[in-house]
Amino acid sequence: MRSPESLEPREQNLNESAESREQRVLEKAQEIARIIDSDLGVQLGDRTVVPDDKSKGEYQKICLVFLHSTIEGLEWSQEFETDQDYLDNKLEEVIRRIYERELSEVKQRRVLERAKEIAHKIDPDLEVKLKRVITTPDDRSKTEYEATDLWFFHATRRNLTWSQEFKTDQAYIDNELEGAIRRAYEYKNAKSNN
Repeated sequence: MRSPESLEPREQNLNESAESREQRVLEKAQEIARIIDSDLGVQLGDRTVVPDDKSKGEYQKICLVFLHSTIEGLEWSQEFETDQDYLDNKLEEVIRRIYERELSEVKQRRVLERAKEIAHKIDPDLEVKLKRVITTPDDRSKTEYEATDLWFFHATRRNLTWSQEFKTDQAYIDNELEGAIRRAYEYKNAKSNN
């Protein structure tokens, strides 16, 4: 019988327990999370999977659970693979991509909540939602891109509606968002009355 040291790496991986492989992924994910954001924690969790195939029942699958300690709502679960190629070449890219997307969504929700407060102060019938839009830059040499805008609409005046770009940094939310919304409302309100 060969000693573990003499086994090929692939054979060693096959002999490694599932728990050991999962622990290796967790440790790598924790290392990546600390590099991305020191307040981002990672642990193992379970996820219930409901297969499309009705002949198969629900089952539990192990996943990585990310939770930020200082940004409320910045959390997600992520399934993973345990092979070394995934750890070396994909895990960090996947974590970074999901982190950026989730952080962007948390920031957008903050803007939306503040915009709702402002809209209600301006006009109790003025509502606001987030809306994805395709933007075509005035400079035709640049390509179209997808963005998220604030979409304002009035409950009783159908012609009082507009979408508006926004920034997600706290300084903009605190110092510029209300003025931008008020200016747009005044312009659209005057235009809709003519």
